[in-house]
Amino acid sequence: MEVPRERSEDPGSGASKASLVVKIPQSNMTPEQARWSDLAKIMPNDRFADLGVTVGSSGSALKSYKLHRAVVCPQSKFFNSSSDHIDQAGDTVRFTFRSVETFDRVLSWLYRGNGANDSDDLQELQHLYRCARLLGILPLRLQILTTIASPEYQAKLSGETPETVVGFLNEVYGSIDSADFSKSWGIMDALCTKFMEKTSAGLLIDLLERGNISKQFKKHIRDKLQSARVLLLGFPDT
Repeated sequence: MEVPRERSEDPGSGASKASLVVKIPQSNMTPEQARWSDLAKIMPNDRFADLGVTVGSSGSALKSYKLHRAVVCPQSKFFNSSSDHIDQAGDTVRFTFRSVETFDRVLSWLYRGNGANDSDDLQELQHLYRCARLLGILPLRLQILTTIASPEYQAKLSGETPETVVGFLNEVYGSIDSADFSKSWGIMDALCTKFMEKTSAGLLIDLLERGNISKQFKKHIRDKLQSARVLLLGFPDT
């Protein structure tokens, strides 16, 4: 490849001199976008992969992956702790999770920074949230909650069954721990409030009694209903 050169005149000698001109391509990406772009190029490259992972559960197909510790371990508590017990490249970590498709979306987030807000299906997002919880990826969990709490997604929730919404809220409530309490709690509580505004108290109580809903989540909803001065009849504590 020929490097472009320019010629300039030396006023003192009348001779022309060649000068080297280096043209650097300009990028329209932000530094954050450039970082994700570089990581996306690493993902399919096995050359520097040093962490084998097998995903699946009994009765489901298994899928093997070759990942990069430098990428996944800082972002996932599960991979970080598992990597501490692996001394040689090629050793494999087993992650028991039913859906390899959901795990693929988590990898897309780890390597590309997307995958949390490209679905309109609440059950798919619930599976993604559960996978992120098991892998210990707090930022992804928060991104999923923020996506669902957005006005754009709230408009789509009208197409979801109340049972699905209650099931998701119950799972989120039960998964909040001290590490993410301050951020997740506010979003989860706002989601409960928005759902309650669209659901009658009688139907809400009935939904809570149908499914496998935790006692703590029932109490949370009951307290919110009481604060709204709704008369509760026959609402059990267990």
